[in-house]
Amino acid sequence: MKWCFGQDNIGLPPGLDMVKDMVLHLERKHIGGPPTPLGKSWVSQFLRRHPRLAIKLSTQVEGQCVYVNDPDIL
Repeated sequence: MKWCFGQDNIGLPPGLDMVKDMVLHLERKHIGGPPTPLGKSWVSQFLRRHPRLAIKLSTQVEGQCVYVNDPDIL
């Protein structure tokens, strides 16, 4: 969970695939061999155990919002 918040703090919120990959990496590192596959309901159970985390869908940034952050235009 710390990793998820750390990624979000640096502006790279992890997607579900990134979270799954990190879990498998940590398990592989912990047991020293191939990890057991994650189940179909793993994501929903993980989110239930960690209510501070949530899934958010990305949205397109409107053109005007992009211009506001461009120092050349300002």
